[in-house]
Amino acid sequence: MTKDGQRLQLSDLREESCRDLSSVLSSVFCRLRELDLSNNQDSGVKLLSSGLKDPQCTLEILSLCWCDLSEESCRVLSSLLTSNSSSLRELDLRGSKLQDSKIKELCAGLKDPHCNLETLRLCCCDLTEESCRDLSLRELDLSNNQLQDSGVKLLSAGLQDPHCTLETLRLYGCSLTDEICRDLSSVLSSNSRLRELELTDNKLQDSGVKLLCAGLQDPHCKLEILRLCLCDLSEESCRDLSSVLCSSRLRELTLWDNKLQDSGVKLLSAGLQNPHCTLEILELTRCSITGSTLYTGDATYEIKRHAS
Repeated sequence: MTKDGQRLQLSDLREESCRDLSSVLSSVFCRLRELDLSNNQDSGVKLLSSGLKDPQCTLEILSLCWCDLSEESCRVLSSLLTSNSSSLRELDLRGSKLQDSKIKELCAGLKDPHCNLETLRLCCCDLTEESCRDLSLRELDLSNNQLQDSGVKLLSAGLQDPHCTLETLRLYGCSLTDEICRDLSSVLSSNSRLRELELTDNKLQDSGVKLLCAGLQDPHCKLEILRLCLCDLSEESCRDLSSVLCSSRLRELTLWDNKLQDSGVKLLSAGLQNPHCTLEILELTRCSITGSTLYTGDATYEIKRHAS
């Protein structure tokens, strides 16, 4: 067990321990803000719920990673999200093998007007496109799930809704192709609040980036952070991205593990030198750069533009 200020991390708990912990959470003297119960048994969630719903509970971050949660536990968590008294802002369920049926239970709570949750982490949860119909938060991490283009297409419809509050979307390794970039481009050019988009390890290719760039250049686009690592990109993508750098709000662009080569970096440089460029960080690790052209030394190029 480790305790650091207002954060508590516990493992190998028994049911009786969860009952005691529930009493602690409902105590007027408890000021715990973060509780990490990763790698514990599923049965403890129900016992914890009464303490989490108590008006005295101050918990804001709950981690239940690798807990193999049951449908009943997801129902309990959904009930917690709809509670007037819940102060929960972040729920981490990575690696919990939720599958679509359990996510459906969670979504009922997420749609409740009393739900205050802002961040939901669902990496490695065996999700498919069905899980994308109802999810809406400020930060959503769906990395390493087989969502495919059809799943993200469903998600995109919700992202364009004027009531959508999502600011960060992570889709690392979700079996996406260049086709989904058309929908994501529409999201970026709408009144979406999206500020950060993670698309690493998807087969977007140059054709996908070209579609994406149309949305990035739209005056409505608010995106500041874009990650396109391991996306099968070549120097052709650099031509389109260079134009984006002259007319977007991008502050950070990550492109490592793409075969951009020296010729691609040279194309990017034109955008970097434009006076309207707002980029502060550019990552080009393992992009087949020799160092003999525009940039020397390491194959990672990072610029930090400080306020003058």
